[in-house]
Amino acid sequence: MDKSVEGRGGSGYGSEDGDRLAWLEARRKARLEHPLCAALWSATSESLQASERPRLRMKTTDFNNGHKEVVIWTETPKPLATLERAIDRDLGPSLDPLTPEQKAINVERAVRRAKQGVRKLAKAMIVNSLWTLTYRDNEQDRAQVMRDLRAFRDRTRAVLGEWKYIAVLERQERGAYHIHLATHALPTRLASGGVKVKSWDVMRAIWRSVTGERGGNFDEAKRSKRWSPGQHKPVRGAGAIARYIAGYVAKDMHESPENKKRYSHTLGVDMPAPLKEAWEADEVTMLELMQLAFSRVGQRITSAWFDAERGLFFVESDDSVPVG
Repeated sequence: MDKSVEGRGGSGYGSEDGDRLAWLEARRKARLEHPLCAALWSATSESLQASERPRLRMKTTDFNNGHKEVVIWTETPKPLATLERAIDRDLGPSLDPLTPEQKAINVERAVRRAKQGVRKLAKAMIVNSLWTLTYRDNEQDRAQVMRDLRAFRDRTRAVLGEWKYIAVLERQERGAYHIHLATHALPTRLASGGVKVKSWDVMRAIWRSVTGERGGNFDEAKRSKRWSPGQHKPVRGAGAIARYIAGYVAKDMHESPENKKRYSHTLGVDMPAPLKEAWEADEVTMLELMQLAFSRVGQRITSAWFDAERGLFFVESDDSVPVG
């Protein structure tokens, strides 16, 4: 007997194909038995039409420290697609690989979530300083850079005590990594060995104790001083620093391998719960909600923009530091 035919059990399929067909059949049965499947079958054209009506959503966040922001966006619900995703999520990952288009969509969604996370953390912490840790050598080992960051964090806490930060990696054109930390401004001097020395010298020494022969340097730019070398942009507080480092989070996610930690931060930061509201599209206009948003954030607007393609509006303010 032909062994190749015998191995296929006479079905015309190889063992891998047979396993896949069995998996597909089991998944099909599991989908049919899922409690949400009944909702899929019971949906009528009238109910879908009512559920898919566009609506305007608004999310207002008051960080209770002088920072406020409002986001408005247009939402067109897709209940069937939502049910399908919920069922697939419950059944576990599919054997089918994602298409390049699906991967790109997932990456952009992850980028937006990461940027939002960084922005909110920076405002909740009221960061006002940007530290940069660099290497003399062309350090391209991402895992080593993360180990260096953890060592620097632990040694810095031993000196500063309670210290809050958000750290992101940047990879330069030559391939070398360096680290940006959104944090709080250092005092001019720190106690070391019973005497007070320049704080920048202390932090530089800490970083070089971590990097050793690979060499390293420390730099700080804080409010009223300049950062982003060559771009001539002054530090304007937490919102501006948040946008700056969020840009590096996005850059890292587009350039680095998947499933890597994109940023790290101090745990235990209190995050305020946002006020979430929704209106049917025929109840209110985007312009009316934009006017409402401006009235909520106050007079000291630091950023405002509108994305017509996505139907998205964002405005933020900063009253954390007194004028003058």
